[in-house]
Amino acid sequence: MSEPYSNPVGPNLAPQSRQQVPAVAEFLWRLFVNSLRTFHGRLELVSRIFLGIFSWPAAWAAFVGLGKAARTRSGAASSSGTPITNSPWPKRGCRSKPADAGRSA
Repeated sequence: MSEPYSNPVGPNLAPQSRQQVPAVAEFLWRLFVNSLRTFHGRLELVSRIFLGIFSWPAAWAAFVGLGKAARTRSGAASSSGTPITNSPWPKRGCRSKPADAGRSA
């Protein structure tokens, strides 16, 4: 029995599957082209383009704004000496002491 073809870059597909990938791509392309034949299809394409153009800057601004807000909040908490309580790691240079370290027996 022969071993299957090992593709180091992509998925290891059987020969029948490798023939289906271009067929599916061709089907999706024809579906897209045929959808542009109607006014509704062209209008949907234009709306998707405008939505992509106008929503991308808003999403980026929200991403940057939330990052700055989180950074400002964490900077205010750490610069005032108040530890950040939701951090799973201790501050650098701090070592926790055992509970009975100060007691003498």
